[in-house]
Amino acid sequence: MRNVKMVLSLAGLAMFLIFVIQNTEAVDVESLFWSFQTRRALLLFIVLAVGIGIGWILHGWPRRGRSDSDHARQAKEDV
Repeated sequence: MRNVKMVLSLAGLAMFLIFVIQNTEAVDVESLFWSFQTRRALLLFIVLAVGIGIGWILHGWPRRGRSDSDHARQAKEDV
């Protein structure tokens, strides 16, 4: 199962890199009080990095504060 996840992750990364390489034109980014111009590829990479970071931080969020017995009970309920 671990190999399948690794292959799918690498395939997704390869598809993302191909997409980024094909989208190198400059774009305007505007938000409430600021705006700037950057390459679309850089913007996509930043958005991906932020998304991965948020996912990594929130990965263990619901498990905090639970004891080991709570984890075992939750695992039995999931099955």
